[in-house]
Amino acid sequence: PLLIAVPTTAGTGSEVTAGAVITDPIKKRKYALSHLFLIPKYAVLDSSLLVSLPSKMTAYTGMDALTHAIEAYINCFNNRKTNEYALCAIKSIIQYLVPSFEDGLNKHFRLELLEASYNAGVAISNNYVGYVHAIAHGIGGMYHLQHGMINAIILPIVLEEYGSTVVSKLAKIADVVGITGTTDQDKSKQFIQKLKDLNQIFSIPTSIPEIQEEDIHYLAIGAEKEGNPTYPTPVTWDVEQFEKVIRKIKHGYTI
Repeated sequence: PLLIAVPTTAGTGSEVTAGAVITDPIKKRKYALSHLFLIPKYAVLDSSLLVSLPSKMTAYTGMDALTHAIEAYINCFNNRKTNEYALCAIKSIIQYLVPSFEDGLNKHFRLELLEASYNAGVAISNNYVGYVHAIAHGIGGMYHLQHGMINAIILPIVLEEYGSTVVSKLAKIADVVGITGTTDQDKSKQFIQKLKDLNQIFSIPTSIPEIQEEDIHYLAIGAEKEGNPTYPTPVTWDVEQFEKVIRKIKHGYTI
């Protein structure tokens, strides 16, 4: 059947992806699905549909799109064209998300974010997402928390845990968004700090205290099953490493 997608947020990129997410209320788990039939035939990006979007949801969905673009760019399975889409999305979101958060009636800001979300969607359709999403789906399904907010909290923590494997790519992103530094390591750290600064502007928490200690092993198993080998992440984590990271997410990062 003909599928025409008209997004009313600038975040999921579902108007261009082959992906969908379903929630199992019994197991309290979100599952990512993928099929070519899920790709819409047409996508209509109408900024006027976003002017009534609350500022909080503007921030959450924007950080979701930013997570898509970053994960797509740092993944191992990528190519020059999709990297261009990812970097374009990152640059636009860094430039326009805060202005759109502060002035939701500005259709120019809204359109820039819609196009960025679309570009990020193209990027993940080819390069996929990563462990941020693998962890977020479990936490969101278990505790019914907003997906974009969860991504925003998890993203800097996962990037720090990836360590040296993503330094050069994060440094490239830093170059694109205008962050200067003397070394790739310096630029990488500054970009991760930029993500934390954005969260602070949007009043996004630094931790997810809702996570219960007794749930961590279950969440880790789910994240490992989703992430491996589906997502071409820079490094491969086992269940024990996922548990370590989820505990860090529970207690939070330092600003």
